[in-house]
Amino acid sequence: MIKSHLIIIYLATYLFLPYAPSKFFTIAPHTIILFIFLILSLISINKLSLINIRDNMPLKNQLALFFILFFISALVVNNQFLSVEILRAYLFNFACFIFIFFCGINCYELIDRHLINLCIWFSILSGILILFQVFTSYNLYISYYLTGSEKFNFGLGFGNSPNIEGVLLVWSILIVSLGSYSKRIEKNKILIVYSAIILGALGIFYTLSRAAILSLLISYLVFFLKILMESKKVFGLNIKLVLGLIFLCFVLVMPSRLTHVIDLKVNGNLNNQSYSHFEKTPKDFDLFKPIFNDFSVNTRLFGLYVTKQILSKKLLWGCGLGYFPKEYEKIYSDFPKSVTQRLDYRSQMTPHNSFIQMLVEIGFIPSAVFFYIYFIALYRGLKSNLDSGYFKYSLGLLGVSIWMFSHDLFSDRFFWIVFGLMFLFYYSSKGKKI
Repeated sequence: MIKSHLIIIYLATYLFLPYAPSKFFTIAPHTIILFIFLILSLISINKLSLINIRDNMPLKNQLALFFILFFISALVVNNQFLSVEILRAYLFNFACFIFIFFCGINCYELIDRHLINLCIWFSILSGILILFQVFTSYNLYISYYLTGSEKFNFGLGFGNSPNIEGVLLVWSILIVSLGSYSKRIEKNKILIVYSAIILGALGIFYTLSRAAILSLLISYLVFFLKILMESKKVFGLNIKLVLGLIFLCFVLVMPSRLTHVIDLKVNGNLNNQSYSHFEKTPKDFDLFKPIFNDFSVNTRLFGLYVTKQILSKKLLWGCGLGYFPKEYEKIYSDFPKSVTQRLDYRSQMTPHNSFIQMLVEIGFIPSAVFFYIYFIALYRGLKSNLDSGYFKYSLGLLGVSIWMFSHDLFSDRFFWIVFGLMFLFYYSSKGKKI
């Protein structure tokens, strides 16, 4: 029971406090809590539990192989191109994964119950905070670097970027939705549940994160299809099906608002002087052709072009941990103003795709091992019973994964929290009918 509280306390500090260190502290508060709780959880593990983990932990050999190959790529093959800051972030992230798994192996049901309640209140409070940020003249931002007088037309909630807040809410809403469906929430709390889903979804919209909106939509479609496949009374008085239909109908309204979001994103970007550059002479190669008026989309497409150039030379072991932005800058500097003025004005960018980021920076060999673990565990979770915790946290990971196709998250703590929880329930399902 104490271990379940450790995980919930840690997740609460992560969700409600800025996820990055502030200007007053060199390390985030939740990171300090993470290492204290990690030590406590490792000390409390007995020999019998270790034997049980050794015998039943899924994909343990593949995980060990990935960690070995990761450090070979980062510290041996590409040590001269290593970003110490990104390496430190990965070390913290791996520690977080270990903490989630080892601390939760004997109390996953308690963790599930408490986590649903945490997600309910996070969705409600985040939605209220985002609406307050957007529709009032007060600059109430939790994030440390947004403390000036400038007013934004988007909300950040408890995150320190609208995109991060968007994916936090996607995962939180999915956990609440699946929790209510699997009857882990009392009937007298159903209004609170609907409030969490509605306020959380409104919060996602006003973050202006298109990836988050689409992630929630696609995840709900998967949820609905799963209900159809497992429900015997498709047109009967099946309350579970009705609940699924309510979720689906609600989220289908959101794509109709995407045009408004796109207009807000694009408006003014191309005519803004901060996005102009000095004219450069084109080099003798096929130039990337920006095809959209949306600089955000063009920048992601340009990232694919840079990825192609890197992988043509460094496929097996990558270009170095955290080194993609410098490779991006080298190629970006060779392009003329007619191209760069339709991209993000910053000359150093990440791939804006988590899977490409891992592939490019640590190489095909380590990435292939991790992607095998990742997709096997996710696929089995989505095939498990609709009422199981394994399916719930797999669907949550699916929502995050869809978002990751247009953002970088592997070096962020949140991915390893979500992946660790899914892996914990994968372990708990071993030997059961899932």
